[in-house]
Amino acid sequence: MVCKLGETTRSPSGVPHTRFMIDHRSTQLDSGQERRIECRISVQLSGNEYEQERANLFVGQAVYVEGFLTKNSFRDDPSWTKLQVTKIKFLD
Repeated sequence: MVCKLGETTRSPSGVPHTRFMIDHRSTQLDSGQERRIECRISVQLSGNEYEQERANLFVGQAVYVEGFLTKNSFRDDPSWTKLQVTKIKFLD
């Protein structure tokens, strides 16, 4: 679920980047036991191909995202990560 929506910025080459935060909740199997997982994840949606999705994002919206983990930025602590989106789907 989208819990915080940042502004869209553009790189020097004109690529749009939108950062937002999602609250993740699930139940996972850990050492044979069910474990409740709750965490907040920093997410970035980059590229012109996501223009429609970017326009339709709002706080409180349930989303399914796929992507890869990367450093949050070159200036930040390298242990801070973000999920760079490669696929986004709106739920509900």
